[in-house]
Parts: sequence; C-alpha cells; structure tokens
Amino acid sequence: MLDDKTLRTAIAHEKPLTTAECEQLLDSPLTLRRFKMLDAEQRNSVAGWHSSNGLLLAAESEQPLPSLSTVDGLWQLHFLLGRGDELRVTLKCVGDDSLLNSLVESERVIDALDCAGNLICSGVLDDEGELDARWTFEELPREYFQQVGGRFQVRLSQG
Repeated sequence: MLDDKTLRTAIAHEKPLTTAECEQLLDSPLTLRRFKMLDAEQRNSVAGWHSSNGLLLAAESEQPLPSLSTVDGLWQLHFLLGRGDELRVTLKCVGDDSLLNSLVESERVIDALDCAGNLICSGVLDDEGELDARWTFEELPREYFQQVGGRFQVRLSQG
C-alpha cells in the first residue's frame, strides 16, 4: 500500500508515480479509494485550506460587539455599526499571504456559518481579504453566538 505522502505528491504533480507504484495503486482497491479521496480533498481546497473553526470565548462574550477568531488564527469576524445603526459583519482573512493571495485569485466563495449551519455571511473576498455583509439575525452578535453554542466555521462554499 502506498503512503499518503507519495499519493499527495503524485496528485499535486510534484513527482509522478513509478511504474511499480502505478501497479500497486491499480492492484489495491483500498489504495485506489484513498487516492480518489485525497484527490477530491485537494480539488476542494485552496492552498491546502478548506475550513477553520472558531469559538466565542468567555472574555469575548462580555463585549457587545465582539471580534471572533478561528482557532487556527486564519480568520476574524468583526461586527460594526453601519449607517442608520445597521449592524455589519466583516469576515477577514488574517492568514499568511500565500493563503490570502490564493483565495483572492481563485475567487472562490467563502461561507461563515454558525454551529447550527446558519449562514452568517458568504461571498468572494475583496483584494484586502475581506468580505462585508449585513448582520441578518435579530440578536446582537454576543447574544446570538451564546444562543447557538458559541461556535462558528469558515469554509469554502459547498454550493
């Protein structure tokens, strides 16, 4: 059975499989299934990223309009008052430049969802790595996230 590193380098076209490795791949249904899964994973990611998870922390829960971050530090959700007291949410990519550039160039749709699967915001990042949207929930962000379990996810859109 071929290891994941060998399969990933072949999928990324970094190093083709040898004749013996090709035969191993074709002779093993399990390895072939793993190859297909890794290939699908690669196609559904940008610069190796496909999702990040975040959590409302107790200290953040005291602020009326908290800024939330994902656990991996790649994304932030900011809440601001706009014109006429309209509440806005901004999703910002604060990851490394390679991820930011890849996401902006790919023009892939990014979704921010709460842990119940409700859409917080969705769209394509601008050149600064931000996505701005209207806050569509009745509650203020602090109360809203407390009600839905305090968790959220940022991911490549599945749609």
